[in-house]
Amino acid sequence: MNTEVNIRVLRRIIVAFVIILTSGLFIPLINVDAAQYGEISRELSRTSDWTHIFLRGQDYLDKPPLHFWLSALSFRIFGIHEWSYKLPSFLFFILAVHSVIRMTNIFYDRRTSLIAGLFFCSSATAFLMTNDVRTDTIVVGCVAFSVWKLLEWSRGRAWTDLFAASVGIGLAMLAKGPMGIIFPAFILGVHFIFKREWKNIFRWEYLVMLFVIALLVFPMCKGLYEQFDLHPEKEVNGHQSVSGLRFYFWTQSFGRITGESDWGTKYDNGATAFFFTHTFLWTFAPWCLLTIAGIGTTVFSIISKRCSASSLKEFFSTGGFLLLFLALSASRYKLPHYLYVTTPFASVIAAVFFCEKILERNNILLQRVISVIHSIIIAALTLCSMFLLFYVFPDGSFLSKALAVVSVSSVFFCYYFSFGFWEKNMYPLIAALMSFYLVLSLHFYPHLLQYSSSIKAGKIIAQNRKGRETVFFTEDATDYTLDFYGRLDDPPLIYDPALVRNELNNGKKTYLYTSMSELPQVENDGLTIKKITEFDDFPVQFLTGKFLSPASRGSVLRERILLEFGK
Repeated sequence: MNTEVNIRVLRRIIVAFVIILTSGLFIPLINVDAAQYGEISRELSRTSDWTHIFLRGQDYLDKPPLHFWLSALSFRIFGIHEWSYKLPSFLFFILAVHSVIRMTNIFYDRRTSLIAGLFFCSSATAFLMTNDVRTDTIVVGCVAFSVWKLLEWSRGRAWTDLFAASVGIGLAMLAKGPMGIIFPAFILGVHFIFKREWKNIFRWEYLVMLFVIALLVFPMCKGLYEQFDLHPEKEVNGHQSVSGLRFYFWTQSFGRITGESDWGTKYDNGATAFFFTHTFLWTFAPWCLLTIAGIGTTVFSIISKRCSASSLKEFFSTGGFLLLFLALSASRYKLPHYLYVTTPFASVIAAVFFCEKILERNNILLQRVISVIHSIIIAALTLCSMFLLFYVFPDGSFLSKALAVVSVSSVFFCYYFSFGFWEKNMYPLIAALMSFYLVLSLHFYPHLLQYSSSIKAGKIIAQNRKGRETVFFTEDATDYTLDFYGRLDDPPLIYDPALVRNELNNGKKTYLYTSMSELPQVENDGLTIKKITEFDDFPVQFLTGKFLSPASRGSVLRERILLEFGK
């Protein structure tokens, strides 16, 4: 394996993946989280009150504000678009890629560090968190960055590294709460303990770090105290006398373990303690098996060498991954995106195993196993691309045909014009991944979100705006994409015929977004319906086999309508 040539190629492949993932910036916002956060950011961008967060005019207490601050700032600079909402988070994703490479390079050679970066930016997690953007993308970037800088600081003691790590942790706390400092503490703590670096565990410099972190989180804490602690009469999420500070520092994170949080008690998705065990297999596809093998190899090495500090070059990757995995599994409420923060360290584990156990040792048996696994993954990715292009949404457009040609030809080109184990097994898989992500971004999601009717309804409202309008909705037909794409000045209201008449008398344009089954009741209310626009609708965040099949899709579609009232 020619290291020089492959290092240059690896860099270009990583850049290519980042460029491909930018296509996800232009995919419309998906319910529920991304649309809700986009609407919070849009409302924030219209005000000058950056420390108090509202959603549809109501006090909001759930996620910390950094994600909303950055997206709102992006809206003010670039205008309100889905890509401007996602842009700040995407920049943190790029920071995460760079941090993964640099933290790996502290202990391993350049080739291993670049392969770790490649595994990270080509994983399913990378595609998901740059497409369906939540707070986790920022957290991943901040945690990876702070761990890298703290590792650098522990070896060189540069104050700039300590300050940078402090800023990274502070921003992580502004995006995810106290987990922003606990995650890096777990990762570095287990590494220092294993390596017997006792001096790095208790250092006076950490007081400086805590001071910088406190300065960063102070504006948020001030806003929480003013918005909630000073107003115990407010009812927030069905509770009164809610402390914003206690919620932020305890209930939202630790309350999910103790049962104090509604998430896991009032709202229970039935996730078991082993939920993340099978979830990891697809969130870190296609490199998850390398990570599992790497963990097994590391554990065996530790046991065989009786936990000797010299048995491993580092333990932040494996130890940090396992601690985060166990901590997240303790939560009573679990969702797949919680695992995103483990991906940088899973990438390091996979890269080290791949380089040290497969490439350097030239293990023929392992190389054959990898060849078989990669062949199966390549075939699966290619078949999935064809399935989405020609069966699920067979629109017959030129783009679909071009994507099909690129998808198949790139795999065969890389296979037949590659030499050696690395090129034969990695280049075709990389080509298949790139093609699959392009199919998802340029074909599947644009077609899928045609069935998110609230996006269409919102765009119609925005296009026909002639001053302020009032939008009503019924309980079974509401989501935040209606607000975001409708560019609503006022929050939508629960449908009430008397309120509709009042708004019409005030000269406002008035709409109702609802289901077709509600139309007879609206007509019985004696209101004049000026225009009816019908939509096919489906909750696209919950895909089913019946929806994916064109033959049975009609049976699971819901009918939604947008009514415009007149006098």
